Amino acid sequence: MRMAHRSASRRRPWLLITVLAVLMLGGAGAAALVLSGGDFRSSAAPRLTAPASAPGTGAAAAAPSDSAPTAAEQAAERVRTELSALAADGAAPDRERVAAAMTAAGLAPETVRVSQDVTPTGLEVDSVVAAGTVEGSCVFGEVRGEAVSVAVLPALSDGSCFVGGEG
Repeated sequence: MRMAHRSASRRRPWLLITVLAVLMLGGAGAAALVLSGGDFRSSAAPRLTAPASAPGTGAAAAAPSDSAPTAAEQAAERVRTELSALAADGAAPDRERVAAAMTAAGLAPETVRVSQDVTPTGLEVDSVVAAGTVEGSCVFGEVRGEAVSVAVLPALSDGSCFVGGEG
């Protein structure tokens, strides 16, 4: 039973992006996008860095060659490095280790928020998501097994990165 759930969730790598789109866009437009099964990947949405396994990609590679990376993009690369090291050890990531990796990457501990690492019924989650602010932008990191995803997105209207999660 557990394997079927894990397999199904791996077929939806854009779930995090869709959730973030709903949070960023808000309102009926975002709900219609999610409920209609719209392809979020094809929109002019936030720029994601490539998975850690893809060499020569990421925030630095995606930045135009004539501009220096922003502080948030530089932080995203450090977050990618720290979370990749965490994912490579093979142990299931937990909230404390993910939070420690985010702060080791240079994010201020008071801005880092981390999703839950167990469900309300005590089951292990498939991924742990964390975010912290850097100069008004949010650097998100997700660890799912050995895969790492990192994104730089605008902060919510209250300056936070996502609703829920704890420091």
